[in-house]
Amino acid sequence: MRILTNFTNFYSRSNSRINTLLPLNVYGPTRTPLSNSHFPVRFSTVVTTLKKNSPKIKLRPLPVIKSKAPRFMVYGVLGASFWIISITLSFNHQRANSSTVQGSLFNVRYHPKSIELLGNNINFSSSNPWISGSINHLKGVVNFRYSVKGDNGKGIVRFHSIRTTNDEKWRVLEFSLTTEDGTIISLKDDENLSTSLL
Repeated sequence: MRILTNFTNFYSRSNSRINTLLPLNVYGPTRTPLSNSHFPVRFSTVVTTLKKNSPKIKLRPLPVIKSKAPRFMVYGVLGASFWIISITLSFNHQRANSSTVQGSLFNVRYHPKSIELLGNNINFSSSNPWISGSINHLKGVVNFRYSVKGDNGKGIVRFHSIRTTNDEKWRVLEFSLTTEDGTIISLKDDENLSTSLL
């Protein structure tokens, strides 16, 4: 009898130990499941994005890079224009201050015919006169014209002279004064006066 009692106690103890070791869901759905700490934690590899928390990406057009070639072309044109104008004005200044132009103006200023048509105080029509034509003593060609004014009117002086290679003497082809009304008078009546300009 004592042996049966000991066996019954042993069986009840071992059964209680087994109940604590085995998961509760083995004995039926009526038992409460074990806590999550008894099972390994698993993470999902599927990325889910929420529309509320997702960043909003705005597509913006790329900036348009303007070419600098037109700007450089404008700078080049302005630089070339300034250079050409400077050289032109420099050559004109040299022609205006040449002895040939100054001598022709002196002859016009004191010639009796020019004084009769333009009056006294004959001079260039502007403080910066424009001398059209060319003065090239090396090639033997001098051909220019400029405008003058006096107390009674304005006019245009023309002077044209060449030099032959044989005798190296200048020959005046034209030295005239044209007034505003179209009157043309010759100022090369004095040969010595004309040749003294060159």
